[in-house]
Amino acid sequence: MKQGDMMARERLTVIQERGSHLESQHPIVAAVVDTQGRSLLDLNQDLVTTFRSSAKPFQLWGCLDLLSEEQRRDVTEQQLALGASSHSGEVDHVAGVRAILEHFALNEEEFLCGTHWPVHAQSAYAVAASGQKATAIHNNCSGKHAFMMAARKQSPPSNSNDYRTLEHPIQQAIYKRVNQASDHGIVDTVIDGCGVPCFVMSMRAMALTWARLAGAMAQNSGNLGRIGWAMHRHPHLMSGTGRLDYALVRAGRQPLVAKVGAEGVQCLAIPHLGIGVAIKVQSGASDPRAAASLAILEKVAPGLMDADVMKKWLELRNWEGLLVGRRYAQWND
Repeated sequence: MKQGDMMARERLTVIQERGSHLESQHPIVAAVVDTQGRSLLDLNQDLVTTFRSSAKPFQLWGCLDLLSEEQRRDVTEQQLALGASSHSGEVDHVAGVRAILEHFALNEEEFLCGTHWPVHAQSAYAVAASGQKATAIHNNCSGKHAFMMAARKQSPPSNSNDYRTLEHPIQQAIYKRVNQASDHGIVDTVIDGCGVPCFVMSMRAMALTWARLAGAMAQNSGNLGRIGWAMHRHPHLMSGTGRLDYALVRAGRQPLVAKVGAEGVQCLAIPHLGIGVAIKVQSGASDPRAAASLAILEKVAPGLMDADVMKKWLELRNWEGLLVGRRYAQWND
């Protein structure tokens, strides 16, 4: 029997225990593929679901297509990392997005991403304590939207100033890039939390897009490769304090990129292996993503991750910091 056939029959579940007792179980679906689309791990890889924010590097790629060569060249790595981020609304995130707006002569009133308080609790408290209210720049998607706004200034004429609509040239450029990277894997589009199109595709198609990101990084190729290396080199800007993506990048013994998506999505690119990983916690929970990511990475890239750096992500602690349980991944045939 082929190795791939054996893998296809495996199942992965993340277990959470409080004390020695079962508290919750989270079935995992996932796909790992290489740049040629060969399947290395199939955990119900044909499941179709939403890509969510794990699509952000490719959305940024589409935006860069509409900028002039000079504009693309002048964008810094830090700005690219923020453009592909789900940032936490910390001081450096807000300052960085404002720098993008200034760079392209934009203003905050042009944002169409909606408003929420900073994801980083202390930053949210600081905004409130100062007597201010949260604004769109605190939205975790504001970096992406800043680049969409910049691309709008360069895009072909449109009947709408709303750059979020699928018919707008910006979203068409993004659609083209995502469809290209996934080998025409887009099944449908729906509306994401920040108002832009969200891509619906199989887990395998998601993994393939991320394999293409890994390949572009390995070859130092084009705008997509630049985006990937920016995310790797500036993980705090594309994520934030205490966030999983930041931890995964720092724990890698070889370069990697990690990007969460809402409702339990996690994607990774491993450049030196040329592989992409797409993971979905079927319950939509966020906490199991770490255990699932580590288990899958150990299977397809043994020794890649520093277990000590990731240890706390498998621990269950109460508000006083007392260790009260654990999370772990369990493989079953």
